[in-house]
Amino acid sequence: MIGKYKDIAGVVLSGGKNSRYGGKQKGLLEVGGKTIIENTISVLEGIFDEVFVIANEAELYRNKINVPVYGDIIKNVGPLGGIHAALSHTTRKSVFIIAADMPFPNETLIRTLVSSYQKTDFQIYISETSKGIEPLHSIYNTSILEKLDAFLQTTGNFSVRSFFPVVNTGFSIVDIELEKSFFNINAPEDLDNILKK
Repeated sequence: MIGKYKDIAGVVLSGGKNSRYGGKQKGLLEVGGKTIIENTISVLEGIFDEVFVIANEAELYRNKINVPVYGDIIKNVGPLGGIHAALSHTTRKSVFIIAADMPFPNETLIRTLVSSYQKTDFQIYISETSKGIEPLHSIYNTSILEKLDAFLQTTGNFSVRSFFPVVNTGFSIVDIELEKSFFNINAPEDLDNILKK
């Protein structure tokens, strides 16, 4: 049996309510009889010793899943606020962040990313596919927390990409055969397409 990582936490990041789904959280949509977030948590629990959720609407998740749920500490700053909250709440050295609207998390891909990251001194380690970078399927070290806090409080720039030059950031090229893991649900037709397959 492959062991769990004890120095990295697995964190699911959920944004606000989605107007295209009648205000529902995308992570609570069902695929194959389970919600997307339940499936993601199940995969992460097989990889990481510590697993939790960061959600804008934390109360919507608390009674539906079996891991801790925390809200953003710095509000209304997008995914960077979720990453900040994850780094603030973890007891580990780093966090692997995955978006709540990715219905196909892949254990092999995540373990490959972590294994590669552990051989570097990068503070942020970003998955990169043939279509571009995936900041919400990446690893962030707690050593960036102070700089991230200052960045959010002073710059007024809340783009995840704009923070990369502030710290030591590296990129991990993803095998094209594993790129299905990065499919995310943005509109109802995306979910319909999954259910038809």
